[in-house]
Amino acid sequence: MEQKDLISTDFSIDDMIVSHLKESGKWAKFLGITGFIFSCLFALVAVFGDNTSAALSLGVYGLAYLVTVVYLLLAIVSFVFSLFVYRFGVHIKVALENNNQEKLISAFGNLKLFFRMSGIITILYIVLILFIFLGLIITLASR
Repeated sequence: MEQKDLISTDFSIDDMIVSHLKESGKWAKFLGITGFIFSCLFALVAVFGDNTSAALSLGVYGLAYLVTVVYLLLAIVSFVFSLFVYRFGVHIKVALENNNQEKLISAFGNLKLFFRMSGIITILYIVLILFIFLGLIITLASR
């Protein structure tokens, strides 16, 4: 089967597309920076937060460490998401200002990674919810 070229030589990025990409880049950079800040704050809460006293008051000693590890993992995932968005914002700006094809490819590569990671996290979340729901059904059926 012959592969068809979907983007012909008539394809061009007009002023409206450039305008949309520039604005998207600014918002992506803003969201990336705020994501970095919140990721760091989340990590600080994980490390220095009062997780141990809450868990110890419940009598569950290992729970405090589990909560800390989960918070740190969430902070790391949030940081990586923010990094991809920030890189998209920075690279799209440079690509459009300097007509730089490599930066344009890099910008869309980071955007692709952001969406891929979002999809994987979404799938993991759906599987987790299904397992919790299945566990609930099995627990209720065994009574």
